[in-house]
Amino acid sequence: MTPASIALLLFLQAPSGPDDMTIPALEARYGANLLEPDPAGLGPPPGVRDDAVLHRWFGVSPPRAINALASNDGNLVDSLFEYTTLDPALPHKDDPDKWQPGVADYAGESDDGLTVTVRIRPGITWQRPQYDRDDPKYAWLEALFQDGAPELTAEDFRFTYELALDEAAEVRHIRPVIEGSELVVLDRRTYQLRWSRDVPYAANAALGWQQVLPRFLYSRSEDGRNIPVAERGERFREHWALNQVCGYGPYEWVGMDPDIELVIRRKDDFPVFRPAIREIHMQIVRDGEQCVQRVLDGTMDFTVLMPQSHYQHVVKAPPDSPFRNGDLGTATYEKIEYSYHAWNCRRPPFDDRRVRRAMGLAFNRELIFRNVFHGFGALVDGPVFHKHRHFHEGLRPLAFDLDAASALLDDAGWGDADGDGVRDKTIDGEEVDFRFTMYSFPGSSEYDAMMAIWKRDLALIGVDMVVETIPWGQMLQRCYREHDFDAFTGIVAAAWTLEFRNRFASGAIVDGGNFVGFRNDELDALADRHRNTSDEAERKRLALRIQEILAEEQPYTFFMRRDRFVVHAPWLENVKFGVSRPQLLSFGWYDGRER
Repeated sequence: MTPASIALLLFLQAPSGPDDMTIPALEARYGANLLEPDPAGLGPPPGVRDDAVLHRWFGVSPPRAINALASNDGNLVDSLFEYTTLDPALPHKDDPDKWQPGVADYAGESDDGLTVTVRIRPGITWQRPQYDRDDPKYAWLEALFQDGAPELTAEDFRFTYELALDEAAEVRHIRPVIEGSELVVLDRRTYQLRWSRDVPYAANAALGWQQVLPRFLYSRSEDGRNIPVAERGERFREHWALNQVCGYGPYEWVGMDPDIELVIRRKDDFPVFRPAIREIHMQIVRDGEQCVQRVLDGTMDFTVLMPQSHYQHVVKAPPDSPFRNGDLGTATYEKIEYSYHAWNCRRPPFDDRRVRRAMGLAFNRELIFRNVFHGFGALVDGPVFHKHRHFHEGLRPLAFDLDAASALLDDAGWGDADGDGVRDKTIDGEEVDFRFTMYSFPGSSEYDAMMAIWKRDLALIGVDMVVETIPWGQMLQRCYREHDFDAFTGIVAAAWTLEFRNRFASGAIVDGGNFVGFRNDELDALADRHRNTSDEAERKRLALRIQEILAEEQPYTFFMRRDRFVVHAPWLENVKFGVSRPQLLSFGWYDGRER
């Protein structure tokens, strides 16, 4: 890179000028500030120790990709991105319909709700990317950081926005949220998200941005040369910095050992608040019982107990168990999630609603929930959290009924012509047995037991379910990206806000979250209207009917949500959880031991 090019790059990253709008000026022009401090607080109490290292559980397998825009792994968002690329604003812990400042210190909404204006506070800086600082190839990065880290700006939001809309980038989980909008940069720190139609969650779309990428890094090749705008989407998929985290939040990325842990460290110059936990090691542990043992021997400080571990060490444990006698800290919380079994609606046999309903009727959810998952949580009948004001209270999960399931399969033409005990049907001139593969999670005794029960019951009505456990990375590739599956089991870490179109409407089959290929004309129309109206009564009516259609059509056999029982080291204090995601943020946790 030439000296002139380096000089130009430094000029483009220069500090903000006098034209940046102040909060009073923004309020006068764009409305009152929507952001208000959370009474529950965001950081720790004043004066506490701030030198603790926290070892907590991450999950059973390493992430497949760790780029904030390229990954839609909910666990990765909650465990990593909310720490390293903090949202402009965060929901209040106890009232998710209110917003508190994050890296943004102002957000205003126009009277018609079509425009949201957001200002990024001064002093939010990017982490230095990981590169060999002695390699002349990276001279452009050394020059960029020589006088301090570059700031997060509105141009970073516009860059990320345009990249997400670029079809070649294949960022399918972001695009449906921002389609139909326009992002406009007002000054170095201020942007607007403008809509040409009524959008109920305009503020959420403008403020929920943990996927922001640094323009200075992803607009350039490894040697600092500018990537033409027309090529950025395609080259993003192979970008040299794709599998690293370059964030601007209260923590910075240190690194990952794929078989052991992910590590992040506090950024001491973060201006919004100062977490009391200096460093976080997120351990990769494939077995829930190993987490229990690590908490007991002090090598792990915080974990969520799996159902079997909770049952064994808490429910059935004697009073002197460390999980019950106060030796360890304990708590419970409700996670906004639902587990499901997904059916590939694109091809037989699950392109037939009767077959999908039969699978649900043959699933003994109450017995499995009670005896395998020990009843810790609740059965669910759809994707809406039970505390949400648009939850359909009149729906009930399908009751276990093998006779009704068998009758539906008979009606769908699945008999047993050859008398071998497995149903069959002539499809396109070929005799096909009712045999399918169910992909399931590895390393879970609960899921293994659940599948064994279901397989046995399906066999009683002439259906052969072959269970195959595959790692999460393979599940993501086969089911969510390639759509090459018969059925799979999954869990959605859902949002408080409702958005049906991206998961259930036919427009999201090819490029969205409708992985099962479900089509229903009425639901398509309802989902569009639900997304394009802010009238609360109408939105509730639409949401209730959408939930009814999903219950009738059964593209998913919805199963349960699990309450979470957590245990932590006794020195860890102020361990509190939010109603909605991100629920397990440790920003306010601290070491209560004396110095």
